[in-house]
Amino acid sequence: MEEDSVISLLQPCEICGRKFNPEVLERHEGVCKKNAEKSAKRKVFNSSKQRTDFIPFEIKQKVKSSPTTKQQRTPKADWKTKHEEFISSIRAAREVTSLIKSGAPLPPPKPSAPNPDYQQCPYCERRFQDSAAERHIPFCKEQASRKAMKGNNPEGQDKLHKRTQVHMYMW
Repeated sequence: MEEDSVISLLQPCEICGRKFNPEVLERHEGVCKKNAEKSAKRKVFNSSKQRTDFIPFEIKQKVKSSPTTKQQRTPKADWKTKHEEFISSIRAAREVTSLIKSGAPLPPPKPSAPNPDYQQCPYCERRFQDSAAERHIPFCKEQASRKAMKGNNPEGQDKLHKRTQVHMYMW
């Protein structure tokens, strides 16, 4: 019963809205008013400006015009599939540990699932991150065309056979 009467006596501050005892409210409003004035005058800190104060203006303009890392972000990977893969690898490790302790033969390792964020090369079937795939795929395409040309030329096959043949020398 006493708590209800105390709560009903509390009055809200006009500035922040918190409730106070009427005796304390006068003192609080003075402090709250000062703090509100200070926070309104305070500027947002710009760390990039502080870092670049010593750099000439021309260079700053070049830096601003270059794309930022926020614009180049890749989409998030599917966290759920990564989590499930992680859990299954932990279970497999526990199973292997128990088999080692018991002395039983180990099962063959399970192949890991391919990362869906990677691009697959159409020539060698390997997977690469986007930037690496941009470099690799043209290279692999050229190598595949060279191999195809070698395979069709019987003269080239004969030269290859001669080069790879082991020569036995008798001393």
